[in-house]
Amino acid sequence: MPADALVLVVETDDDPVIGGLGEEVAEELRGVPGLAVRSAGERDATLTLARMGDNEVRARLLSDGTALWTITEDRSQPYLVTAVAGGVATALGRSLPRRTATTREQEGFELYLEARHAMRHHWSVDVSRALSLLDAAAAKLPDDPRVRATRVLVRVRDAFFERGPDPSRFDELRADARDALRDAPDRVDAWEAAARAELYAGHTVEAARLLVDATGRFPGSAPLHGLLGALIGECGDLEGGLRRVEMARWLAPESETDAVTHAYLLLLSGRHDEARSLLRSPVRGPTARPLEEMRIAVWEGRMEAPVATHDVIPQLAEWIGGAAHVLATRSMPPGFAVAVDRYLAQPASPRFHAGLQQRLSELLVRGGEAEHALELIVDASLGALTDLAWFDHCPVLDELRGDPRFVDARARVAATAEAVLAVLG
Repeated sequence: MPADALVLVVETDDDPVIGGLGEEVAEELRGVPGLAVRSAGERDATLTLARMGDNEVRARLLSDGTALWTITEDRSQPYLVTAVAGGVATALGRSLPRRTATTREQEGFELYLEARHAMRHHWSVDVSRALSLLDAAAAKLPDDPRVRATRVLVRVRDAFFERGPDPSRFDELRADARDALRDAPDRVDAWEAAARAELYAGHTVEAARLLVDATGRFPGSAPLHGLLGALIGECGDLEGGLRRVEMARWLAPESETDAVTHAYLLLLSGRHDEARSLLRSPVRGPTARPLEEMRIAVWEGRMEAPVATHDVIPQLAEWIGGAAHVLATRSMPPGFAVAVDRYLAQPASPRFHAGLQQRLSELLVRGGEAEHALELIVDASLGALTDLAWFDHCPVLDELRGDPRFVDARARVAATAEAVLAVLG
């Protein structure tokens, strides 16, 4: 962000519709030149949104305790988002750029706003609630490009974790994301959907192209910076990746996805204590952080598991238990590798699949099954794995480095990483 950018924080009450309205207004304002919009932290001005009675919303713009602008609007006002965002921009001496025209039907729009709220709070755990709300919103607003773009983004995220018999579903999602981008090129969600669809499907170079264009258009988007930072770091430029992810976390300090990415890049950089400290910082609700802290212990070759400081996402509990057994006994738990192999055999997004193979290979090496680990690494290198930094900086892999199969696998991943970095310039 420009050093002289004016920093605005958007705050809302606990009402899901108002929370979604805050997300939508913030996205509108991120297109304003010279304005940096954060979700929390230090700021020059604060926009507060609150529900008033049954049908009204009050927006107040404050700076140093002084009210710069206030408006109270009916929630059914056809252009509520534009009215609030435009009023804020004008009060701050800026102008709001033109955006994609949208239809407005109150019930459908409020379903959409609730979905935006659910996305923010459950993105790293489960987006099913957001998806059901967006399905309902799309039924009422079938021609709204804003709703279509956000719905495709959530479908892509949901498919990243989905298990099922049809691995070709990403072909459809990639096409849908491209359509959303064509119809709403001024929506961050459309760009993020297109980039994630390519990335999750294993088309990493194309994802990089989209992210470069998107971050140029939307320099204030935390998700775009986080995605691009992760990709840059994986491809070997750890400092460049960290700069991007730190920007993402400055813009959205509450993002769990970016916090975990930040910790991983610190781990790859050899800054284990910083990664561990970040993972132990306060967080609301179940999280993947205990799994990431366990990974640090595996890398360091400890003989005991770290004490969890947060509640873990339930789906990760079995994995953490298996890792703890490996650390304590230097052997794989009975049936654990077979169970994970069976899980790997179920189609998932290629990138998710490759990430699982990475993590399991680390446990296999520590558990005395290096040959099995090598098989997974080779298979991942033939698929969607682009994490060259992992090959070069993960100490668990040291005993494999002389094996020609490992050397060939690294060379394949390095070729992809080089192509990605060439796109990034």
